[in-house]
Amino acid sequence: MPFDFISNFPSLITIGEPRYENGLLIFPIYNKRDPKIRIVDSSNVSIRELTSETVPFLEAENTSSDMALILDSEVFAGGKQDRVLNQPVMLKPGQISKVPVSCVEQGRWSRSSGDFTSVGIMPSKLRSDRIDSWTQTIRHRKQQRMPVPSRENDQQEQNIPAWADFSDTTNPFGLTALSQTLSTHIHRERTENIQSLTWNSISQRRIEQNYRDTKGSLKDVIEETKTITENFNYPEQATGMIVCKRNAEGIERVQLVEWFDAPEIAQKRWDVTLRQQLEGYNDVHLGSTSTDRTISKSEIRHFLTCLTKMNCEEMDQYGCAQTVTLEHKNHQNTRGVVVAYENEICHLSLISA
Repeated sequence: MPFDFISNFPSLITIGEPRYENGLLIFPIYNKRDPKIRIVDSSNVSIRELTSETVPFLEAENTSSDMALILDSEVFAGGKQDRVLNQPVMLKPGQISKVPVSCVEQGRWSRSSGDFTSVGIMPSKLRSDRIDSWTQTIRHRKQQRMPVPSRENDQQEQNIPAWADFSDTTNPFGLTALSQTLSTHIHRERTENIQSLTWNSISQRRIEQNYRDTKGSLKDVIEETKTITENFNYPEQATGMIVCKRNAEGIERVQLVEWFDAPEIAQKRWDVTLRQQLEGYNDVHLGSTSTDRTISKSEIRHFLTCLTKMNCEEMDQYGCAQTVTLEHKNHQNTRGVVVAYENEICHLSLISA
């Protein structure tokens, strides 16, 4: 396997005792070794519009003296339009980098604030869809031998219209207008693929969950997410979690593996990660406090062996770290991303949607 740091991941961790509450089974993850480097989260990163204020890219600056990690599908509100990060990015202290994003707010292209603020992570199903669509975009770019957009290309990119017309009242999410705009103006970078799929996923999710607001902002979806995380306090020194949920047939299965080589990030992201999993989880499941059969630690470890059965696709590099997408060879709804620095794994997220 060309990415040994992925297949070696299970040997780096130990799985803690599970906690069951409100239909969720959570196994904390602990490191067997001390972190190789100190990593902080995106609260130490300044996110702002590029000077050219182009939709598909923002500028990120690590303002700390440590490595900083921005997560894939992390949603940032502010600037001229809310955005979501297309892939995880790690920055060295003081490093400034352009980062790839998609729009997650329709009907606005005007400055509401200066820098952006992180408002959370996409719900798991949306996040899984984004990993898939972004992988397809990167794959197409490589097949066509298209160069990664450079700062010199910004002048071309800034000619993209600022999503000016979403007034079609028969389509409150503006998907038709958006698709036409994207197809016409940004076919060259395949940005229309990732952007259109982003809107389609958000729109479908809002319809499924009957969200009240129809502004088309992902921030609204995040804010309306149910929060029942009081019984899942962060376990000291945990570096991640494995979340299992019961499906419609009452069978528990692994839904998420989220791990950081940094207890500080795991602690800060604990509630956020749980809320991401709880979005759309119906009241029948939430009302259940017991189960006939729970997944064992040995079954969890067996599940992690799927890392050796993954198709791996290296992403274009932004920042200082290597980023790889994962897709299970037999179960295409199991996808993930890995961040590695100097051949040492720093972050792994595996979603079984």
